[in-house]
Amino acid sequence: MELAENLTIPQLKAQQYIQNYYKDKNKAPSYRDIQLGLGYKTSSAGYVIVDSLVQKQYLAKTNFKKRSIIILKEVPCE
Repeated sequence: MELAENLTIPQLKAQQYIQNYYKDKNKAPSYRDIQLGLGYKTSSAGYVIVDSLVQKQYLAKTNFKKRSIIILKEVPCE
């Protein structure tokens, strides 16, 4: 798990969730999907975790588009 050393446990779980969601549904999850999938109380918590993964360059986002999350680096999934 060398690649994911700089991620916190919530960030790692979010990255794995996003990867699995994309593989299962062939589209990126919404912030609401991330909220529900990871058990957060608000969808803004999904935004905060995605933003932290963007800062660490595991994800990217496109502007003005729904479900705009792009996976740049993958981590091993459970």
